[in-house]
Amino acid sequence: MARPSRAAVTLTSQERQTLENWARSRVSSQAIGLRARTILARAEEPTDRAVADRLGISPQLVGRWRSRFLAGRLAGLADRPRSGRPRAVTGAQRDRVVLQLLQDPPEGGSGWSTRSLAAATGVSQTSSAAS
Repeated sequence: MARPSRAAVTLTSQERQTLENWARSRVSSQAIGLRARTILARAEEPTDRAVADRLGISPQLVGRWRSRFLAGRLAGLADRPRSGRPRAVTGAQRDRVVLQLLQDPPEGGSGWSTRSLAAATGVSQTSSAAS
């Protein structure tokens, strides 16, 4: 018989409901969905290995998310800030570029150029091309 590995995961009814919503959601990221499924499975299974076999992931990954969940509960499953240079374009600026692309192109043009898009949205030409 497999021995239980490390600390067991016990969930409150509210945590279980939130995790089930994240696991089923079509709008949240796949990463959050996998983390939620991992914690839900770990609450039912006695070992990280059993969860890993069930979900097709590594036991180390199960252990990582179990540890982070136990340390920070639901907030522990969120992405942590990454190292490196911060983004030059904010989410709001990116949304403006995408919305502008959905509009009709400028008069006399057959489509948006990076220059016309940059002028219409207020971001640099390079940033408008990367969005």
